[in-house]
Amino acid sequence: MNINDFIVEEAALSLFGELSYAIDTGARVVFTGAEAVIAEAQRRVDQPATLEDNDHFDRAVAIAAVAETLNRHAGRLEQSPLAPDTWFQIGKDLREANVVIASGGVFAARADAEELLALALSEARKQGKLIPGDGAKRLIDRDYVMFVVGLLAKAWPGGGGCIGKGELAAGREGTGGPPEQR
Repeated sequence: MNINDFIVEEAALSLFGELSYAIDTGARVVFTGAEAVIAEAQRRVDQPATLEDNDHFDRAVAIAAVAETLNRHAGRLEQSPLAPDTWFQIGKDLREANVVIASGGVFAARADAEELLALALSEARKQGKLIPGDGAKRLIDRDYVMFVVGLLAKAWPGGGGCIGKGELAAGREGTGGPPEQR
């Protein structure tokens, strides 16, 4: 097993092996376990010419990865074993977040980035985590503006914040629209 095989297997097991949900992408393929993801990844390595024809795999993996990321950042409620009417919050409650910003990567590259984010939020909520609701505004950062904001945060926090707010709120060229409109 080479390092790429190991990475694919570990990623698939992480995303699909321990999670209890299947990703339904609205397509004809549903991946319900790590083995199916590994097999499809291997098929893609063996037959790279077919990659354009089967976008459902990328879509399913993107939704699962983003949902898992959301679940790792969000808290949960747990019932007290001694007092069944008492619940404890563990981690952060993100349900009241007004904005969710998806930055770079799959979101910069895909025309259906907003739909992927909505599906990932929905999948993440199925795990019972304290995920932002449908009322949260969803922004797509196609130009890696949040990266710049992060770099400037320590040295010039006000400036980084102004850049981020200005670029994302204004929906400047390349930020917020599909890639083909940039």
